[in-house]
Amino acid sequence: MLGSIERLEVRSLLSVTVTNIGAVQDKTSATSISITPATAVPVDNTIIITAAVEAPFATLFSATDSEGNSYSLDAVKSNDSSVTTAILSAQVMTAFPTGDTITVSVDQAPSARAVSVL
Repeated sequence: MLGSIERLEVRSLLSVTVTNIGAVQDKTSATSISITPATAVPVDNTIIITAAVEAPFATLFSATDSEGNSYSLDAVKSNDSSVTTAILSAQVMTAFPTGDTITVSVDQAPSARAVSVL
């Protein structure tokens, strides 16, 4: 019986809820794009950003938000058709209310870009 309780506790620790809080895309060559998520994010949650740009050699992605949360670049991958995808994340240290802005920047001017925030 004790073994079952231990497994149940592990499962509950691994429980994750993912909420899409916004997405934006455009076909301009600006090196940054901003999104205003429709959902607030409380302290101790994680914001995950996926960004895709039509820029074959883009390697430096960064993100900032209105509340000053610190984002790290977790992964960057380019494919053979000139699309580069990046994943960034931040543990929310300052609550992120509805209406604030997240800005994602890249080191090359892309011909198109898309950002999704979870």
